[in-house]
Amino acid sequence: MQVPGGRINLKTDSQHLYAYTQAVIERFGLPCDVANNDIYGSGFADEILSVKTAYEQMFLERKLPITYTRFSLGERRDFRRSTGKATTRTRRTTKKHGKTIYPTEPPDHHTQIHKSRIPYPSTCR
Repeated sequence: MQVPGGRINLKTDSQHLYAYTQAVIERFGLPCDVANNDIYGSGFADEILSVKTAYEQMFLERKLPITYTRFSLGERRDFRRSTGKATTRTRRTTKKHGKTIYPTEPPDHHTQIHKSRIPYPSTCR
């Protein structure tokens, strides 16, 4: 449960997580203060954001960006799908030579978000 006026700070090396988070913010109209897709390259990182984990350092050495988003749930507490029905997704498996083969890609709804060109919300600065 988020405290009233609380903010969620997400700093990540995952472009997929960043894009997914931006899509969630857009879909649910969440208040977004900051969405920066390269905090070090843009000079956005302040004293606190400049603290680097070992993983961040590895990504930076590969010239990959670190992203940052600060947003809130606002007054929103209901995040059901637009149909209003609760849904459960199951992973499809295939039997081959008596063995169960699990999919190597995430479920369709994730793949669709990752492969699409998501415009960043105008509510983020």
